[in-house]
Formats: sequence, C-alpha cells, structure tokens
Amino acid sequence: MKRSFAIAVLVALRFPGVGLAQTEPTVGGVPVSKYLAVPASVGAARLPVDPALGYGVSEVADQFYIVTDGIWQSGFLVTQNGVVLLDAPGSFGATLPDIVRSITDRPITHLIYSHAHKDHIGAAGALTAVLPNLTIIAHERVGAYLLDMADPNRPVPNETFRGSRTLKVGGALIELDEVGPYHSVEADMFITLPRQGVLYAIDSYTPGWVTFQGLDLTMNIHNYLALGDEVMSRDWEIFVGGHLTQLGTRDQIQASIDYTDDALAVATDVIRSTDMMATMGQAAEAGGWSNPFLLFRYYLDSMAEACAARLVQRWGGVLAGVDVWAASHCDRLLAYLRVD
Repeated sequence: MKRSFAIAVLVALRFPGVGLAQTEPTVGGVPVSKYLAVPASVGAARLPVDPALGYGVSEVADQFYIVTDGIWQSGFLVTQNGVVLLDAPGSFGATLPDIVRSITDRPITHLIYSHAHKDHIGAAGALTAVLPNLTIIAHERVGAYLLDMADPNRPVPNETFRGSRTLKVGGALIELDEVGPYHSVEADMFITLPRQGVLYAIDSYTPGWVTFQGLDLTMNIHNYLALGDEVMSRDWEIFVGGHLTQLGTRDQIQASIDYTDDALAVATDVIRSTDMMATMGQAAEAGGWSNPFLLFRYYLDSMAEACAARLVQRWGGVLAGVDVWAASHCDRLLAYLRVD
C-alpha cells in the first residue's frame, strides 16, 4: 500500500497531469472558473471558424471578405482587376493565396499594412515569396521603420504615403487615413471601404469585448482617448477591429467608447481619493520603509484593484472580458494621470 502510494506521488511529480488531482488553474491569482461568462449576445455574434481549416472566411459586405482564426482578423476586397489584401497576420497570413483562390480566380495585386506590428503583417514575407509583383502600401513612417528592422517576414512597402490617400483598384475605392498614432509608435491607419460601409480600424476597439491588455497595448493614451470621436465621426456600418471574430455595429463601438471614458473617470476619482503616503504606510507596517519600490508598488496595485472592482461592477454584464483586463486598463490610465 505504501509502495503504491509512493509510486503515485513520484508519477504525479514527474508527470503533473497524471495521477493525483490537480488544482484549478488561476489567472491573476483567481481560479479560471470564477471569471465572468461571456454574455450570450456576444457569443452569438461570432463569425464561424472551420476547425478543420483553422480559420473561417465570411463575405460581410459586397465583395469584401473577413478571414479569422478566432484570434486575429484580416480582410480582402475583390475588385474587377484583382484582390486587395488588408494585412497578413502571422498566424494564417501565409495561407491567404489559397483562401483567396477558394473565392475567386482574380490575382492578388495589393497588400495594405494597417501598421507595423508582427501579429498583423508577419506573414507578408511568405506572400511576396509567391507573389513577387505584389504592391505593398503603408504609411511612410511604417516604411522607414521596416527598412530599419530588415525583417524578412515584414517586407518594406514599395509605396508609402503620409496623411491620406485614395486608392482606386479595379473600379473599387479604398480610403487610407493616418490616425493617431494611438496604438503603434510609428503610425496607425484607418482603412475605409465607402461603398461597402466598412471601417477597418485595427487594434482600436474589440466589438462586444473590452479592449486587450493596457487598452490594447496602446503607446499613446492621449491619442487613444480621442479615438472615439474620430471613429464615430466617420460614415460606416461595419467595424473591423482586427481581433477575435466579431464585427462591430455603431452601438457596440459606442459601448466600447463609453467604457473607456468611464474607466478614465473612475481612475481619476481613485487617484484623487487615495492618499499615497497613508497607503504605502499600510505596507510599511509589515515590512518597514527600507524598500520604497515595494511600498509604491503596493500603492499602485491598491489603486488599480479599486478602480477595476468598480468597472467590473458597472460593465461586467455589458462587455465580455471586463474582469480579465480592467485592472490593466486602470493601471495604464493611472500611469497616464500620474505622468501626462
């Protein structure tokens, strides 16, 4: 009996998933099962993903298709003369030629970079390997950055612009507008398809969900906070944010904007009402004052937790993922309020 028990313990130590029962995984110290469920209305709006292929393709407007693997999105527009790709995500971008061929036999002529980040254009090198005459369009600062990076997976664009550009391909109209920058350091771009009523605004908002960690890893909070007015001032019906599978309506994006505005208001109230020295003193009672970094970290974490708790209470049943990322949103906004 003792020998059997000892063997079971050794197996469990050598192979953690075998033998003894495992504790539930945690995220941020909270058991996974304790997080809020995704609202049913959000789940119902997901675009389909074929598990056999690992992606899904949906025509969401006339001759405009969205490709998603459940985490990333890209799009392509079929014109009279050829196909224009919007981004080439590292996860599935290399398969875009096959995906396009499943829809049309027209050639792929253009690729537009929304911005420079690998997760959205990291398969562009695989495309140029099979499409050597591909025209790649990007903002001029993105072009300069990629020239400096010399990344074979992100080829340097052969056409760049600043400000705005109207692209006409095969009777189709595509409007490119420099916005921000809000998310990336170099430049962010809105891509509008006027006839289709599509606004392609990558890494801005996630319809039905709160934004990703730290307000989607934004590099410029000041510009990000002005983004809502920029988005809603434009004429569109279908919003493409670049992640997950949902597309957005104007009401959904307004909810995302309202959440961001509320997060700023709550963070402002929390930082104004929290006494820094008194809060640090609470931690000092246990560990003394010798480690000011530790005490200041306690002050920051206390504010982020208080801010997040209020946001979860207000928005937990409205947007998905509030309890997952609210603390990171609060932390980013509190840093902005402290230094900017």
